[in-house]
Amino acid sequence: MTVEQVLRFHATLYPLMRPTDAVKLLYQNEFGGGHLIENPRRSLEWLIKEYQAVARDAKCPLMVPLGNGSAYIHTLTTQTNADFALFYKKYCSVAQRQ
Repeated sequence: MTVEQVLRFHATLYPLMRPTDAVKLLYQNEFGGGHLIENPRRSLEWLIKEYQAVARDAKCPLMVPLGNGSAYIHTLTTQTNADFALFYKKYCSVAQRQ
C-alpha cells in the first residue's frame, strides 16, 4: 500500500481519526514499534495495562496494515493471556530486527 492508501484506509476504518493520529500512523509506517521497547520489562508492563484496560472485540480486525510491510495488531482482539504473551514475544522479535 502507498502512504496515501494507508491514510485513506485508516480514515475509513477510524472515522474519528484526528491529524495527530495520522502523524502517529506515518511514524509507525516509517519506523515501526521498536521505540516502545527500550526496556522490555517496562514495555511489557505498559502493554499489559493497555490490554487490561480495553474490552475484547471479536469483530475488530486482528491486524491493520500500516504500509511498508508492517501491521498494527489490536490487543483487544487477543482473547487470552496466552494469546497476549505470544503477541508480545513476536512484537519484541520483530522490533529487534528493525
